[in-house]
Amino acid sequence: MSSSSALLKHCVVQFADLGLVYHVKQPPVLRLPGGAPSSIEPAVVVGLPPVLTDVKSFLVDKLRTFETADDVYQPIFSERGTFIFQYDKEPSYLEKAPEAVAELFDSSRSRLVFHSVTDTKPLPEGPYFWSGNAVYQTWRLYADDLRAFVLATIPSSVLSSKYAFEPLLATSSYGNELAVAVPSRLYTPRSPELPLNGLRVSVKDNVHLEGVKTSMGCRAYVDYYGPQPETAAYVKKLIDMGTPPNQTIDYFAPWNPRADGYLRPAGSSSGAGASIAGYAWCDVAIGTDTTGSGREPARAAGVQGLRLSGKSLPMDGVVPSSEEFDSLAILTRSLDELREFTSLSFDGTLSTKLPNKILYPTDWMPYKMPEQQQLNEKFLAAMEDVLGVKHTKINLASMWKESPPAAAEGKSIAEYLENTGFWLMYYDNYHTFDDFREGYKRKFGKEVYVSPSQRWKWDLGAKVTPGQRAQGLRECEVYREWVQQHVLTRDSEGNGEAVIILPLGNAKPDYRDQESGPPSIVKSFEPKYFGSVLGLPQIVTPVGQLAYESRISHRREFVPVIATIAGARGKLNGFQTFSLVPRLPFKRQRCYAG
Repeated sequence: MSSSSALLKHCVVQFADLGLVYHVKQPPVLRLPGGAPSSIEPAVVVGLPPVLTDVKSFLVDKLRTFETADDVYQPIFSERGTFIFQYDKEPSYLEKAPEAVAELFDSSRSRLVFHSVTDTKPLPEGPYFWSGNAVYQTWRLYADDLRAFVLATIPSSVLSSKYAFEPLLATSSYGNELAVAVPSRLYTPRSPELPLNGLRVSVKDNVHLEGVKTSMGCRAYVDYYGPQPETAAYVKKLIDMGTPPNQTIDYFAPWNPRADGYLRPAGSSSGAGASIAGYAWCDVAIGTDTTGSGREPARAAGVQGLRLSGKSLPMDGVVPSSEEFDSLAILTRSLDELREFTSLSFDGTLSTKLPNKILYPTDWMPYKMPEQQQLNEKFLAAMEDVLGVKHTKINLASMWKESPPAAAEGKSIAEYLENTGFWLMYYDNYHTFDDFREGYKRKFGKEVYVSPSQRWKWDLGAKVTPGQRAQGLRECEVYREWVQQHVLTRDSEGNGEAVIILPLGNAKPDYRDQESGPPSIVKSFEPKYFGSVLGLPQIVTPVGQLAYESRISHRREFVPVIATIAGARGKLNGFQTFSLVPRLPFKRQRCYAG
């Protein structure tokens, strides 16, 4: 029936004929009296109600519900395993249960155990394994064939903290890919106390998990820093609400499952985009966004993405790139999931007041590709219908020229911001890792190795002076104040009054096997930097797709097309902007994995 390793710390059970692989999670959650299998056997826990007229129909409906709601439970748990019927008070119909099971399943391969929970806490219903009287949770193992994960984690079996994790020592059946373990959704029904129960979340590898080495996509970083002593503050919050994380992003670029499978995944949160686009068993991905590293993967993978307004959620335990521009990013497949997950992440009541202005910056719009522009115009028209207003064309450069801040001293907006982002970002990115570079050299007697692009950034950042960084910060603050006064204004209650349409990327194939151009410094007055420098919340949502002839598959493929809008800076305004998008007709276009 199955093959298994010894029942040690990391036990794997494989049903080879069905292509199913499971991790048997330690420690046991229950010990049953009486006889039990000496080997590892599947089991399914079913709670019995006090009154029941038709046991067979009850079981059929219950197992059908399990199969519909959960990918960890499979019919093999009931067809070849043990039914553990649990009840509070022994029901009068209990003697009918063996007959019902015998009618449904081969009696030679299924058995029954009755378990009274009068004096104990009942187990969550669903699939389990048991051996030697001990009952264990089972987590299903999925192969990471997109290479989206640098590490698969499970809750620590050694450390007592509920925020602690340990690496899962398992690979795919063929041994050339990581295996990622996911718990049964049946174990964690949602409740007001645990509103995120059952959701599966991946986190970027610059987010600390207690007991796990943060990799930062850099082998030298892993070598120098040991397991982290504390989990990031935001991840703790997610765990408190019922969802355990896994770590994404690899040393090499993950595979983008869209189109022909050979397009670039884009951005340093590319593992987040790949895991959401490619794996139905992953619900939410947490990334970071400094200058587009959360937005770009959403665009490339054709999924929903939200760059949160700067520092609207705690960044403690997240390795910074540039603290002034860093933000968390959330990726999902549906807008409803994104809205729900984001709203639960914030404390307190959030504004849902809608904006009364749609701004269309002619500095950067329209898109150069007519087909891409047409799809964005449909999105724009839908926004106009929802809000009951027409969009307003603006030119930021002209508005600056007409009403410049005094600090500009006659400079155009592009001239004033020429070095703003560069000074801030490159100074921070270099000095954030002072301890890493110096400590690594002391410990190993050699220079740290980082990627050529990161080394290029460090070489530039080392030349930026503290005075230049301070000037960049002053310019950034002037720019933010000017935009708040003249562009993304707020009402008397602090709600944003406008949203702005922004371009992001081109809807054309970008093959991963093409050599990338040399790195270059992006000026601050650019559409992608607009949200970063100003610390704005920005939503990326798919609005369609465009066909192309693939040189890889030699057939017609489709590349995602997205639209993106940003709102006024601040936590409340981030949600206010976000509340607009689910009202658009595009909300029904859920993205599907694969």
